Amino acid sequence: IEESMKQYDFTSAFVERLTLEIGDWMDHIVSEQTTEIWKRCGMQDKIEIIETPNFSSKPGMDAESLQGAFTKFYQAMFSMVMPEFDRLNNPRLRTSARNSTARSVALGYEKLYNTLSDPQSGYTPEELDRILVHAPEQV
Repeated sequence: IEESMKQYDFTSAFVERLTLEIGDWMDHIVSEQTTEIWKRCGMQDKIEIIETPNFSSKPGMDAESLQGAFTKFYQAMFSMVMPEFDRLNNPRLRTSARNSTARSVALGYEKLYNTLSDPQSGYTPEELDRILVHAPEQV
């Protein structure tokens, strides 16, 4: 439909606006779905806490709590189902939304991984070995 409407001057501006609006909604859907995945795993608060100074001393940031949250995350990641995207009728948009969400979650994991792995984080190498089971490339 898009290609057939672009060929007319009076509809091309509408198609352009509609395409931008679809992109904005896709960004919103991806953001919401990424947040939902983090919440389901108990990681949303941890992503926010790592932005604060001395985060390793904050409640829920001890090695045992992190290990439990990361275990949930790993289980969810390797069985990730996103039924919310099945409602998108366009297969290209559905695939794009899934891929963008997976990429967003992977980037968030990489940020967590790098921040926790930093020698200044307050975690011992032994604790990190138990917490960070998978490298970012594996997620």
